[in-house]
Amino acid sequence: MAWSPSLRYLAARRGQARSESGRLADIVRSPRDREAALRRHLPAFGVGLMTLAMVLTLSRGALVSLAVTGALGLLAAARLGRLRRSLALACALGAMILGYGLWIGLGPLLHRVGSADALGRVLQWQATLPMLAVFPTFGVGLGAYKEAFFHFQPSTLGAGHMYFPYAHSDLLQLLIETGPLGAALALWAAGRVTRDLLGAHLLGRGRCPVGRDTDARRSDPFSVGIAIGALGAVVALLVHSAVDFPARIPADGILAAACLGLATTAMHTRFTGAGPIPVEVIRARSLGSGLAQRVVAAALALGLASGLVPWIIGPARVEAAPAERAQSGLAEARRLLAARAPGEQAPPEAQALATAAVTDLRRLLASTPSNPFVHERLAWALELQSAARGDGGADLHRAALLSMQRAVALQPENPYLYRSQAALNLTGEASGLDVALAAGRRAVDLDPALLPDLVDRLAPRGLAVAQWADLVPARPATLTALAAQLESRGFLREADALYERALQSAGTDEATAIRWAWAQLLLGIRQPARALAQTDAALARSPGHPELLLTRARALAALGRPEALAAFSEALQSAQARQSAGERLVFAAETPALRAIVSSRLGLDSKLSTARYRRALAQRLSDEGRWPAARAEWDRALAEGPLDAAGHFAHAQALEATGERARALEAYGQAVALDARAVTYRVRLAERLWEAEQYVQGLAEWQRLVEQEPRNVHMRVALARAYLKTGDRDRALGEYRRVLSLEPGHAEARQVMARLAQP
Repeated sequence: MAWSPSLRYLAARRGQARSESGRLADIVRSPRDREAALRRHLPAFGVGLMTLAMVLTLSRGALVSLAVTGALGLLAAARLGRLRRSLALACALGAMILGYGLWIGLGPLLHRVGSADALGRVLQWQATLPMLAVFPTFGVGLGAYKEAFFHFQPSTLGAGHMYFPYAHSDLLQLLIETGPLGAALALWAAGRVTRDLLGAHLLGRGRCPVGRDTDARRSDPFSVGIAIGALGAVVALLVHSAVDFPARIPADGILAAACLGLATTAMHTRFTGAGPIPVEVIRARSLGSGLAQRVVAAALALGLASGLVPWIIGPARVEAAPAERAQSGLAEARRLLAARAPGEQAPPEAQALATAAVTDLRRLLASTPSNPFVHERLAWALELQSAARGDGGADLHRAALLSMQRAVALQPENPYLYRSQAALNLTGEASGLDVALAAGRRAVDLDPALLPDLVDRLAPRGLAVAQWADLVPARPATLTALAAQLESRGFLREADALYERALQSAGTDEATAIRWAWAQLLLGIRQPARALAQTDAALARSPGHPELLLTRARALAALGRPEALAAFSEALQSAQARQSAGERLVFAAETPALRAIVSSRLGLDSKLSTARYRRALAQRLSDEGRWPAARAEWDRALAEGPLDAAGHFAHAQALEATGERARALEAYGQAVALDARAVTYRVRLAERLWEAEQYVQGLAEWQRLVEQEPRNVHMRVALARAYLKTGDRDRALGEYRRVLSLEPGHAEARQVMARLAQP
């Protein structure tokens, strides 16, 4: 805002500067003239710096206000016949900004202008406007937007984890908080100021409502320039306030009031040699020349200002104190209840703390009755008080449920409140299960990411399939997501039924992914025939899909069908063809929810890659004992990308079977390095090291195996043999003794012990 009055000050001083400035030669010779010239032109540097800083803030509202204020300033200068001077300054500033912007790069500014958070503001404005229909006359009340917006905040604006105390538009918030009557009053005041300062004093249209003369038009270039600049600052604030909340910043509000006062003074005062003469009729009381009267007046003003401080910050302190006490009291009460022995009554301290917390939260509700989070905290405090009371807490539990219902009603788009409502109903008897399922369904509808937590809460309840289905909206994607969650927790029968239910209402694109996920489950529960039927049905709608072909090949392999190998090869060929065609995802055409399920199952393999399908073919060749072909495929797979531990182990088996023992030993080592806890890999590595007469390395591997499984007799016998082979008789005896302690009848241990005991 300071940019506008500063610029107009420069434009107004330019005419004065021409008459005051001397010749260039005098300025060069005289230090006094040089200093005077510097003082005259130094503000131009400040104006340029402020303008450049405004651009570097990347504030879109500031840039719009800059453009609007500049255009209105030029229009006012044109009406007054001073366009050339103002246009020259505007062009100079524009050239400086453009040059500096091109020097440092305009990328951040352009990115900021096109950023997506502007859409969030539009969504907030759209959500705010319905408040006017609910409060059509006087609005929600000054300062009450932050309390009333809870009820109107949609889930797309982060209801539950984002708080909006302001409407991101001071003008819109003024309309919402004061209603049409307040907005009309504000418009009347703005129109009156505009008619006075611009109409009467600047353009000479009409008379000043408080002036002495009929002709109130001002012609003094300096006063008019200062007034236009100050009014431009107010206009800049208004323009910026249309898309942001700068007026809520105290410094901006004070500066705007000062600029409006500056414009009023400049337009209503004639500055003469004898002193300033106000054009309006004023009433003033002189304090006199004495110091005492001025001290008393200043003290009264400071006292009145100080008296407003408690009125301003008092409500915040009143809200914070009981909230903090309640939070700490509830935490201590929970600790005391958790520390009691099973069957023991709650300690009196826990009951007292819970009761005090409920009292504090009720007191807080008296000042913020529309805050849903306070109602939620009160609900859990009442539930804790009910738990502390024991058998006599049924009434408190019902009160907790009612408080939670109020919280949900105050912010109906908050998924976390629905989750909290479901959890609270699950703390009661089975009669609250239906309410919990309904609340959970609404929570999942608003935020699908809450589904895992709700499944964990409901898992101990032993729900039937129909009850599980009631937890989510009856959509194929959400039913599939629920089935996947249940599958990961071992509820395989329920997951099987839910996959089937999801498929009943699925479209063509959704059915492909659902059948694939269902087939994965069926393979896991060893029902390959049903899995094969699902993949065949999916391939009928999506022929040549590589992931479906791969799943079909695995089903054929599980059934022991001879065409399994050809199916693995077909899956690889399909993946190669699709990757060559530019496809990037395994399931590219599905809904986001189903893509999330695919991503959770496949991880990085959800991106189409021939390496995964080649590894599957190589593994199948290994399983069938076709070692030369398997080795060739494993070599190609290794060339295409890194293998995991299982891949290196299978590669090593193929290399060993084809006589490349050195490479096989290296591959076994890579498998162990990638999965150090895999006993099978380390046992094979130790055996092959021993066969290769690398006794020291083999002995080290047997030692690590014994550390991993100290009660494994086979590994301890192998370690004892290794000690004997390396000549360490004492350690060998120690290992054989441990073998006999684990298995007293072990024949080899007895024989070796007897032989070693002989002199």
